[in-house]
Amino acid sequence: MTDCLTLDQLFDHVRGSVDRLPAVAREHAAGCASCRDALDWIERVIHAAAQAPLEAPSEAALARVIDLAKETPATARE
Repeated sequence: MTDCLTLDQLFDHVRGSVDRLPAVAREHAAGCASCRDALDWIERVIHAAAQAPLEAPSEAALARVIDLAKETPATARE
C-alpha cells in the first residue's frame, strides 16, 4: 500500500478496534506518520467512548461522533 487511507476508510476498517485494520494498512501506518497519528486519534475516540459510565454508546451515537470528527478540521481536533 503506497497511498494513505482517508479517515473515512480508517474508521470503516476499525469499527471498534484498531486490531481490525488490515495488515497491509497497519504496515503502511508503521512508516507513515500521518496515518499513525490518525490511528492514534481513532484509538483515543474508541477508548473515550468505551469509558461511558453506565453503558457503551449505541452504534448510532458512535456513528454521529465519527461523522462530527470527519467534519472537524484536524487543527480543531488537536
